[in-house]
Amino acid sequence: MKKSFTRIFTLLLALAWGSTAWGQTTYTPVALTGFTEDIIANGAGAVSASTTADIDGAAATGGSGYCLMAQDYVGPNGQVPNTSGFPASTHPALETSGLITSALNSAISYQLASYSASNALRLYGAAATGTLAFATPRAANELYVIGTSGNAASVLTVTVNFADGTSQVFASQTIADWFAASQTNVVRERLGRVS
Repeated sequence: MKKSFTRIFTLLLALAWGSTAWGQTTYTPVALTGFTEDIIANGAGAVSASTTADIDGAAATGGSGYCLMAQDYVGPNGQVPNTSGFPASTHPALETSGLITSALNSAISYQLASYSASNALRLYGAAATGTLAFATPRAANELYVIGTSGNAASVLTVTVNFADGTSQVFASQTIADWFAASQTNVVRERLGRVS
């Protein structure tokens, strides 16, 4: 049976789902499969030692190729990164736990995948497609997805597939640039970066 989701927020890094219990909605992060790249620098060493791709696609065109960074990331000589020229107070690193609480609704948290493995479904180019799936199938009344874009906002279509073979399409979803400031409808903005 097709279940229509009435709300969807668009880092294709994590999902949170909501279910109604005793008249209240409980939001719970869910584990996913289908991630294709590790875009979060963590631990000690060169950025390239703990990531497989940049977040913004700049490396493919000769640019710096920035990655997100975890709070525990330190450079090869033990130095704490300076978030590429921006203060950590305005461009903070991701929590070591991987848990992001929504700035839009503090009842919703997203659990990012391990920083030591593929943790993003990275779609590069206008025709790119990919699939994320629940690690364990489940029912939900609401589904929240976080996504990010590099070097400008992106527009994508999200298709939610159901166990009964039906689907629901969310066309023209705008994904904000991960590094830009003063955006609306974002879970988190101005993240720390390293290259």
